[in-house]
Amino acid sequence: MHLRKISADIFASFWGECLLFVFAFILGVLTARFLGADGKGKFGVIYIAAGLLSVIFSARFHLSITYHLSKNKDMLGEIILYAILMGVLSISCIAVVTIFFHNFLDKTLLKGVNIRWSVLVLLCASIYLWDLLNALLAGLFLFKVRAIFMGGSYLLKSLVVLLALGFLTLELEGLFLLLGSVETIIYSLAVLAILFSAKSFRFSLSYLLRMLRYSFQSFPGMVSDLVTLRIDVFFINYFSGPSQVGIYTVAVSMANMLLYIPTAVRSVLMPYVARHMDREITSKLSRLLILVMGLLSVVIIPLVWIMITPIYGQEFTFSRVLFLFLLPGVMFWGVFILLASDVEGRGLPWRISAVSMISALVLIGLDLVLIPRFNSVGAAIASSITHGISMILAVRLYYRITGINPVHVFVPKPEDIQLIFKYVNNLIISVKSTLAKSSTG
Repeated sequence: MHLRKISADIFASFWGECLLFVFAFILGVLTARFLGADGKGKFGVIYIAAGLLSVIFSARFHLSITYHLSKNKDMLGEIILYAILMGVLSISCIAVVTIFFHNFLDKTLLKGVNIRWSVLVLLCASIYLWDLLNALLAGLFLFKVRAIFMGGSYLLKSLVVLLALGFLTLELEGLFLLLGSVETIIYSLAVLAILFSAKSFRFSLSYLLRMLRYSFQSFPGMVSDLVTLRIDVFFINYFSGPSQVGIYTVAVSMANMLLYIPTAVRSVLMPYVARHMDREITSKLSRLLILVMGLLSVVIIPLVWIMITPIYGQEFTFSRVLFLFLLPGVMFWGVFILLASDVEGRGLPWRISAVSMISALVLIGLDLVLIPRFNSVGAAIASSITHGISMILAVRLYYRITGINPVHVFVPKPEDIQLIFKYVNNLIISVKSTLAKSSTG
């Protein structure tokens, strides 16, 4: 059964997402405690702006890397060389843009945030390398290694933040300079280590053009997804200030706890569908996902309501309310990214790009109407509505491509419930066995 074949990779990817969540949570608490709501808001604006610039100017080449590498591992050397070339070009373009349009960025995306263009470019380089390593490990189906890398990278971020803010007492720009430098060096060495393991280093212009074609077809979708997920932060910063951004980003990080599950599945599903073209695996995973996310949300809601204020501080109490507004959208988005991965794995990224562009335009319109009136609450409402639209459009697209009825995507079957209980039971047995061995040892 295909589900059994990929379950090990999904669980490895899931534990990687769990490690990422733990250290990302620690990172969020550290920045909130050291910087306060205003400083945390500026931290979020800078980091999201760097991520947006990195994705835009890399033309989503990382997705093409995973897609083509999953089909032909022998092309590893060539693909890394192409990725390095794209990285140099994209970072150079970012440098040019930040130099000549720095005043524009300061008045729009980075309003109220002072950071030198060189630090922003360095941060973009570290983000590009992080995405590259994730893409390579997914394309090689090394999901256990990828899990360790994801958790380790955010542990590194947390340690650097603790060093910079707790011991060196650096300003925000100094923090990003140190963070970008450390990450760029370490990630570059990791990419080189993978490159040296490759068997050949040919250069094929036709293959590069094929990769770029896939990249450009998926590029509008990635930019639109980033707009859908992140543009509200810039609107909140512009209309309401960094403090509101800080409160909002804490709520987003809490709501996004549920997204670690579909993100783990997505990282495995896309290369799996690209290699095997399985027709029904995604609908099966979608039903399981809805069950698991529904159950977890029942547990997470009271936990978030209790723990936000003691952990983050009194300034972030209102994040609890925003979390409730964001939660439905997170459920919708989880289903969307699963279906999007299936379609992209079938070599049809432009179909998802069309859906994402529509959703992004809807979100921008809703943000412009709701945020000036309701601040971060308006952003949370707009986000949930837009994610619902994205899911509906993706379900229609999935049905047109595969012919699978949407009922089979949403409505769990008795066998799905039995499968969840089986995995939970096996997990309990495994934990008990491990504890028993450690106690006897």
